[in-house]
Amino acid sequence: MRTFLILGALFFFLHSSWAPSWGQHLANWGLVLVALGFLGGMASTSKIRYQRNRYYDNDYYDQQHR
Repeated sequence: MRTFLILGALFFFLHSSWAPSWGQHLANWGLVLVALGFLGGMASTSKIRYQRNRYYDNDYYDQQHR
């Protein structure tokens, strides 16, 4: 939660009038990169649904390798 608040404060500071002229571009690209990193992390931990494959089914394997 602390990291989220720090990133939010940094984002709003870069959009403020005190930030340099390139601050808004940096904030927007930083937001895009954080979102891609978050979505990539979610995608890498998602489980793929099991699909039955008849070639690796135990009965088929047992019949072919006796």
